[in-house]
Amino acid sequence: VCEWILNSSCFRPDVICYNLLIDAYGQNSQHMKAELIYLKLLENNVVATDDTYALLIRSYCASGLLEKAEAIFTTMRRKRSPS
Repeated sequence: VCEWILNSSCFRPDVICYNLLIDAYGQNSQHMKAELIYLKLLENNVVATDDTYALLIRSYCASGLLEKAEAIFTTMRRKRSPS
């Protein structure tokens, strides 16, 4: 179902759909799949929200990947800072 949501030509997922998938994978200790969903979000020019970053950070922390969590936090801060 998840793959269909992302690849269906008749349905364009928004950030909420991506966040739900990132959260589902993160809660099931599948941080690599959560990261792939995040990359797909970026590929499809969907703007990540603070929730998107928080879900990724939680997924990485739950898997003991603190350096990846810190990298996402840095990315979030950089994107939020005024240019």
